Amino acid sequence: MDTLAMWAGTIGAWLLFAGPLFQGSLELWEVARTGPAWPDRKRIDKALWLVPPVMYFVQRARFRRSGTAAADVTSSFSNRASGWFAVAIGGLLVAVKETWELAERYELSPVAYWSIVVVVLLVSQLNVTVRMLRLSREPAAGGSS
Repeated sequence: MDTLAMWAGTIGAWLLFAGPLFQGSLELWEVARTGPAWPDRKRIDKALWLVPPVMYFVQRARFRRSGTAAADVTSSFSNRASGWFAVAIGGLLVAVKETWELAERYELSPVAYWSIVVVVLLVSQLNVTVRMLRLSREPAAGGSS
């Protein structure tokens, strides 16, 4: 039963990272899509979805450059996206700890432990990236598919 609980805790912790990372990206997408800086996006933006927190900072800077007319959008953007990314960071910290305990239980080497952490981190990020790239291909609001 201890082994089952340890696996459940580790998987749950990684979901507590991946879920908020995706939700923060969705918040970023919604606010950025409807905000004043969205029409001037460049092709490079698709690459920024590889790391949604980087996209967050880029989009936040665009909102700030667009002036005071975007104050409400900027405020909403900052509150919603940054909140979810903070939860994702907390989930990541818990996931790293839970993965360490699992690695200790199976007496894995530090190299094996860090390999697991990096692989699961990359898989979580890849999931978000693929979903956001698919979403970026959808027509704008009001359009039909």
